[in-house]
Amino acid sequence: MAKVLYLLFSLVLLSCSQDDKSNSSLEVKELPTPKVNVVHPVKGNLQQSFRLSASLMGGNEAWIISQTEGVIIKVLVNLGQHVEADQVLTGITDTVAKLNYQQAQVSFENAKLEYSTTQDLYSQGASSSSLLKSALSKLSGAEAQLVNAREILNNTHIKAPFTGTIAEWPQEISVGNYLKRGQKVARIVDLDHLKAEVYLGEEAIKSLSLDSKVQVRLQGQNSWTAAVIKAIAAGANGNTGSYAIIINWDNTWGDVVRSGMTIDVEIFPDGQQDLIVPISALYQRGSSQGIYLLVDSHPVYKAIESPRFFGDNLSVSGIASFEDLVIVTPADSLEGEASFDYQLVQ
Repeated sequence: MAKVLYLLFSLVLLSCSQDDKSNSSLEVKELPTPKVNVVHPVKGNLQQSFRLSASLMGGNEAWIISQTEGVIIKVLVNLGQHVEADQVLTGITDTVAKLNYQQAQVSFENAKLEYSTTQDLYSQGASSSSLLKSALSKLSGAEAQLVNAREILNNTHIKAPFTGTIAEWPQEISVGNYLKRGQKVARIVDLDHLKAEVYLGEEAIKSLSLDSKVQVRLQGQNSWTAAVIKAIAAGANGNTGSYAIIINWDNTWGDVVRSGMTIDVEIFPDGQQDLIVPISALYQRGSSQGIYLLVDSHPVYKAIESPRFFGDNLSVSGIASFEDLVIVTPADSLEGEASFDYQLVQ
């Protein structure tokens, strides 16, 4: 019996000794310091480039409008034909215009002779100043009639205003039809020099200038062609609130180009405008949005009133500096007195 009691007592002592060792082990073990990923803000642009689609236009495009009227007696060009500046495209009856011009010439010569005679008489004291003024007035009127008659005669031969290609030719502009004053005759486009108009918002416009790099390509092609910004609108479009940008470039694509074709446009912002961090640095705290800086191992919240971001980039200009550590680790809460270790990521 004594041996049994001794054995039980020994087992109890051994169990207590193991519990003490376990408790001692728990007391000395320390929890690891939580670690967060951080980044330094870098200089850059929220958006590396702006990709848009646009309709290609000729460097010059114009509808030729008839300045006179008459029966069409000749059509000298066809749709799609290349024409030179001042080349005659079509003509209308000019019989009346010629007669009016000849009559205006005669009237002008008579008025000029009358004025010259009156001027001689006036210098000799044989004519009054009122007669001289009347003769001068007749001469001016006759000259105006001559210029007008010459213009009407010239307008019976409708010419190309610049070198280009016939883009549109209405079917009614054909021999035998009557051409009215103000009627559209043809649309001419200059395809040697091209342009396009694109629109961007306020934030994008702030990063652009006339020196910004631009490239264009026909949709479906791989190669890009350099272009330039010709103009940036001084005011926003009243309907869309966006700003127009005119882009020009020389045609290097050859005869395949037609006005109205769809092109891709890529515009690169000037320099590096912002301090940026990954968008994962943006946290929601109640109704506020902002970032957390790691300061002396503790997170410090910085609210951003109107966050500016695009794609994977967030602007922290005015909120953080190059030296700051911005936390990018997803977390439910980074507030409080907790201390954090960190790992700097690229």
